[in-house]
Parts: sequence; C-alpha cells; structure tokens
Amino acid sequence: MKSNEYENKIEELEETFKEKLDRDSGSIKLDNQKIKDCVKSQMSLQLEWGQLQSDVSSIVKELDQILEYVFARIFDEKVNNRHKNVTAQEAKNAALSHEDYVNYKIVYNRALKLKTQVDSVVDTIRSRNYSVNKLCDLIVQGSEDHIV
Repeated sequence: MKSNEYENKIEELEETFKEKLDRDSGSIKLDNQKIKDCVKSQMSLQLEWGQLQSDVSSIVKELDQILEYVFARIFDEKVNNRHKNVTAQEAKNAALSHEDYVNYKIVYNRALKLKTQVDSVVDTIRSRNYSVNKLCDLIVQGSEDHIV
C-alpha cells in the first residue's frame, strides 16, 4: 500500500474511534447504571474495543516494517552509489529526509497516536471489568447471610 492508502485507512479508524467513543462513553462509566446492565455491556465493550485495538495495532506494525524497508532501501541506494562516495551518516540523513520516508513517518505517527488513544480506552474498559466483578462479589457476599 502507498502512504496515502494507509492515511485513508487511519482516517477511517479515527472516525470509527470517535463514533465508538461517543456511543460508548456513557456505558463505560459505572455511574447511574444497574449492575445487570453493566455486566451485560462489559463483554460487548471488550469485544468491540478489542477489535479496534487489534486493527490499529496491525496498521502500526505494518507501517513500522514499511519504514524500516524504505529507510534501508534509500540508505543502500546512497551507500552503493558508485558515482558518489557517501558516508554512513550522510546516507542516514538522506534516508531520514527522503520524501517517501517522511510521508510514511507522518502516517506512522498518526497511527501511533490513535493506538495510544485506543489503548487508553481499552485499559479503562479492563478496569471497569475489575470494578464490575468486585461489585458483584460484594453483593454476593452481602447476601450470603440472608435466610431464604
């Protein structure tokens, strides 16, 4: 894929992130919710956000590999140029400032930012799961002494 195709994919994932966050932000919070509703929504929150996390992570990994490849290709071209003697530092600088590398790096940084945002929401959902489980445990423990 070309850098602009990855950029389009990142834009789609950013839009998905915003839509999910707008839709789920009320559900993620435990305030003013029935425990049964919290328990019901937990699994779907984990599955949906986990899928988004996986999608974003895959793009970040792909872009990381592409950056390495583009850097190596440009570096090799500069070092192996028989018409001009280039030092390793000059070849590195040329690779880091090459248009292809810069374009992929911009998209990579955008993907990395999105990954951080998605990871933050997923961590919150995991914490929510812990809290919901603790609340359920406390309710069960509190009802153990009731006589039926």
